[in-house]
Amino acid sequence: MVTNRIKYSMALIISLLSDEDDFVPMRLTESLQELGRINHKYVLTYCHKYLTKNKLRPAPRWALLTAMTLVIKDNLGHLHTRLAKTLSNLALMNMIRSEHVDHQEAASCLLVSLGARFPIEIFKHIESVCQPWTQAYFYVVLTLARLCRTNVHCLVPRLKPVLRNMLPTLHRVTDGEMKWTLCVALGLFSESIRMYLSKPEGTRKPKLEKKMFFHEISAAYDLLLNSWLPMKEPKVSRAILETVAQIIQLLPNDKLDKELPRLIPTLLLVYQETFPHVSVTRCLCSVLRTAIERNSEVLVTQLQILLITLHEQICIVMEQPQNTFSEKQLNEILCCFRVLAPAFTSQILEILQMQLAIDNEQIQLGALAVLKYLLDTVPSNMESQKDQILNCVRRSLLTGSNRVKGLLAQVIYTMASHNYLEREGGKQLVEFIIQQCALPTEENEESTESEEEFCSIMAAVVTDKDLRRLCEGLLKLMVGTLPIGDVLWSYLLEFVITVKYTEAFTIVCGSSYCVRIKRLMASNTQFVLNYEDYPNLPEPRTLLTRLLIVSSSLCHGKGRGVPALGLLYLLAMDIHPATVRVWDKEFPMLCNFLEENSEKPNLQNEWEEKLLGVVSQTLEAIADKVWTTQLIAEMTHCIHTYRLYPTERAFLYKCLGRVLRLTQDKDIVSKSLHQMLQSVEHNEDFERDRVAAGIGDCAVTHLDTTLTTLKAFMEFNRLCISSSFHLIKYQGDNHIMKVKSTLILCYGQIMSRCPRDLILPRIETDILHNVLGLFNTKMFGLKSKVKDLTLKLSLTNTVTLLAKALQPSEEHPPYTLSRKAELLSCMQELITAEPKEILSTWVRKSAMDACAALIKLQPSLSSETELISICLNRVFSLPDWESSTADQSTNMDMAERQKLHTDTMASVQDLLKQYLLLDLSPDGLHSVFKTMETEIQSTRDHEREKAMESTLQLVTFYLEKLQVSNKVPSHNLVRIIGCVGLQCADPSHVIREAAIKSLYGLLHIQLHLEGFPVGHQDKEVEHLKAIKGGLKQFTSQALFQTCTAVGNVLSKCIAHEQLNTLLFTVFKGLTDKHRNISCTASIVTNVLITTRGATLADVWGTIKVLSRHLRSITEPRVRNAVTHSISILASHHLPAVLSALLTYPIPFDGYIRDIWRSLLTRNAEQHQIIV
Repeated sequence: MVTNRIKYSMALIISLLSDEDDFVPMRLTESLQELGRINHKYVLTYCHKYLTKNKLRPAPRWALLTAMTLVIKDNLGHLHTRLAKTLSNLALMNMIRSEHVDHQEAASCLLVSLGARFPIEIFKHIESVCQPWTQAYFYVVLTLARLCRTNVHCLVPRLKPVLRNMLPTLHRVTDGEMKWTLCVALGLFSESIRMYLSKPEGTRKPKLEKKMFFHEISAAYDLLLNSWLPMKEPKVSRAILETVAQIIQLLPNDKLDKELPRLIPTLLLVYQETFPHVSVTRCLCSVLRTAIERNSEVLVTQLQILLITLHEQICIVMEQPQNTFSEKQLNEILCCFRVLAPAFTSQILEILQMQLAIDNEQIQLGALAVLKYLLDTVPSNMESQKDQILNCVRRSLLTGSNRVKGLLAQVIYTMASHNYLEREGGKQLVEFIIQQCALPTEENEESTESEEEFCSIMAAVVTDKDLRRLCEGLLKLMVGTLPIGDVLWSYLLEFVITVKYTEAFTIVCGSSYCVRIKRLMASNTQFVLNYEDYPNLPEPRTLLTRLLIVSSSLCHGKGRGVPALGLLYLLAMDIHPATVRVWDKEFPMLCNFLEENSEKPNLQNEWEEKLLGVVSQTLEAIADKVWTTQLIAEMTHCIHTYRLYPTERAFLYKCLGRVLRLTQDKDIVSKSLHQMLQSVEHNEDFERDRVAAGIGDCAVTHLDTTLTTLKAFMEFNRLCISSSFHLIKYQGDNHIMKVKSTLILCYGQIMSRCPRDLILPRIETDILHNVLGLFNTKMFGLKSKVKDLTLKLSLTNTVTLLAKALQPSEEHPPYTLSRKAELLSCMQELITAEPKEILSTWVRKSAMDACAALIKLQPSLSSETELISICLNRVFSLPDWESSTADQSTNMDMAERQKLHTDTMASVQDLLKQYLLLDLSPDGLHSVFKTMETEIQSTRDHEREKAMESTLQLVTFYLEKLQVSNKVPSHNLVRIIGCVGLQCADPSHVIREAAIKSLYGLLHIQLHLEGFPVGHQDKEVEHLKAIKGGLKQFTSQALFQTCTAVGNVLSKCIAHEQLNTLLFTVFKGLTDKHRNISCTASIVTNVLITTRGATLADVWGTIKVLSRHLRSITEPRVRNAVTHSISILASHHLPAVLSALLTYPIPFDGYIRDIWRSLLTRNAEQHQIIV
């Protein structure tokens, strides 16, 4: 029952047909389809009536016909016969009478949808109006063909008359569009017949034979191929090829054999046309499939040209931009090869082998694409040709094209999935994958792309990065998905130890780890290195050496450390059963440390020591002399293989030294040490340091052997070092200098690592003698100046290590180094030789570090004070690292230059602290301070800043170390206080702030020396913190307030007996070159005399000193302030002041007259007394 709501909705939708918007017809169609799901009969009837009674524009008519088609499809099972007939008449009328192709298409679809329910009735109805040479005949035929294609069982038996009536029409058609329509219809008819004939015998259907349609099909084929195809109409030609692809399967054998020699060349020639080739390839594939299925022998004669042409086509496709068309064409060409493969496998492989031998990227890509496809789709046919395929692929491994390599890698993966790797030559294929995984890449770069992603760049430029990611993905797939673990295990372990594939180590080692886990789970055994079946497997000691070396880099190993340790842990039983107990305990901690600190390069040495500790424990657990000897031989052999990996080789030296330490064979130790010294790259700082560390480690248990070996090596190079014939050459020979540097470092490491009781007897006679002999060069009996930077640094580092090794402790008494003065003199020469105002090397810093360690040794030397002064002068005179003068540092960027300056400053401050530790009394602090006094009063801002910063560091350090049990006199401390107090008004804000902080610390030291406990806070001293807040302002008013405040603090904190000392120290500032300092001195003097003048004891001496300074003062304000201070002093001690002034001869000098004038104007009382 039709409701009013449906009627209203239908009327509303139909009313929209008048809207001319292009968007409306589509929406209208969708709305009618929805309404038809509610009441299809009403909708179809209403649309039929509306179309019959109204003359509509093309778009609305198409929309209604399309909507009716959709409603019929949705309600096919409920469609009544009478309504179907009515709609069929409507559709036929629209298809026959309309001149619009869209209407005809919509009407055709409507008839086909009705035919799904009433196939025979609709077929007969259409056939009744199928009159040749009528205007709509061609679309009627196409509709019949579509109807037949969707109802094969019912309608194919009725096709004979249709085809018979259609043939005469084919000969007379000239219009291209009609030809296309008839071609499509013929193709659909042929496909329907083929489908009908291919149904199983048991299907209930009328029995037909192929020959029933032979006459019509053959005639149509001849016409299409001989008459229409040569006309080269693109659209018609495509339709012809699609139709021939269907017709060819219906031709009898004799007809097929007769046509093949002509048909195949014809199709191959069509490839030269400009229209798309997918239709050609699809047709060719159908022809080939039919010929193969019927065992046609004619195909053999066409095979050569056929394969070559198909290969040419696939090469063309490989160069085209990737799109839907190129993918279809590629698939169709590959389908042709697949069809031919069962019958002509060897011939195809022969062609592919020939193409792969040609050094052309496009040709090789085409051949590899075919080979990969055949391996995937017809593996059984390729089984008998495995050796030939392997040889074919192996010849392509040397290609230089990344695109070819990428596709070749995919071919290898496909071969691996079909067990090709187990055959001879399979290892080379795996190695090819590893080679690509070892291509250079960025540090810590993640490999995220997979095999499928490579297809998207096949037509573009393939970079090394793309290729590496592809091969890494393929290797992961091999390990994770293919059942080839046994063969991969042996191959991968061989590549794990191959040094040239170190860049691929992470993926190779990770893959080996996965295979190992699988094997353990499968075999339930801990021993999996089967040397009987796989004799090329690496030896346990080789694996241990390789995995230790690779895991040695904490930050720069590109993530190799964790997989290396993981694999080594899994191989514990294979390495040696005794390792399990040690590694079970240590390896989890190693892995945790590595993962947590992989971005902390400053922990590299700590990491190496942890590894070496595990090595020591492992060898002690193994306790096998033969095994250890073989490990030493393996490590010694590996030294040369890591030449391109200096970081890893450097660790190898340390590791070898640790292993040598655990052996007892002195001959092996001597030979190995000599090998280390011969092979090390003496020009590389990192290697020199590590080989020295290794030799030092070895000396712990083989001191005599090590010293003998070093001496022998030194003698071995004696001709180059000391021969007068080669002396001039030697001076300019950088390599020899580096060799000497290495030897000097070795001695330093020996002293640092060996037990103290072993090295003490040898220091003076053997070690120092050899070290200084290597460093000091003589020419014709005269000492020559050393210019080599490396040699200087080696000496300073070695001296530092020596001094630290001899430091006294609770267990070891102080050691008297008889050559201490010589060493300090050598360090002093190195420091003095450095440019005074340019910092471009680490020599200055390193030499001061050595001095800081040496001065703690006995005996004490008077020359140490001079050394400190020289060091301060050579550091404080350096300009700031940001200045243009500092830019003269060579080969240093901004960060390196800043670090060098910062570290050098830290070293000189450490030297001062160590010197201070020799005497922690106020006199000792004053002695250190006096060495900086010249720089504190310097006219250069950067010198004063460095001096004041160092003073602050010293005061802070002294305060931390100070321990006072009894009250200590501190007159020298007051001198420092007075000098530092004057710097609180320096023009530099940095100096002012450092001075206030230093003064604060000095006053706290004063309190402690007076017996106050640690932590005691004095109200006046704490007032300095408030003063610090106003230091940023640099006005006359702010300066005066700061100086006054400092003077007040000093006047209240300094004891009576120290007042004269403080005043005389401040008086020195009155003649300072800096006006700010002299003004500060005058203000502080004024404050001190005003507040403490009454208690001043030495008035006579004070007048004499002030009078003497007045002679040199040129600043009027300072002169006035000083004379004013004397008049203030006179107010406290007038008789004493007058007595002192009367000692000056008459006539008075100008400055004396100023003093008298000041006294006379001071006040009336003084005036009366004087008069």
